Amino acid sequence: MANHEVPFFPEDATFTVGDSPINVRRYPDLTGEIVATYQPGEKVHYDSKGTNAGFRWISYVGESGNRNYMAIGPVDEAGNRTDLWGMLE
Repeated sequence: MANHEVPFFPEDATFTVGDSPINVRRYPDLTGEIVATYQPGEKVHYDSKGTNAGFRWISYVGESGNRNYMAIGPVDEAGNRTDLWGMLE
């Protein structure tokens, strides 16, 4: 599945990881290749957000030049976030 099949929307913000590490993936799905892991307290500046596979995802271009995706919490069937695994700024 190509990344463009999941709609993402512009949002310029920063996310701070909460109490547990969060994996960074190459595709916005829990089956996506893990390319990094952010530890509690680490910050990531992102440029877009979207919803896929029951989670809210943020996205940014990493140092490698590739687009990365990080789940920041689950969503309900309507796409509303039900939990947040950190803090949005």
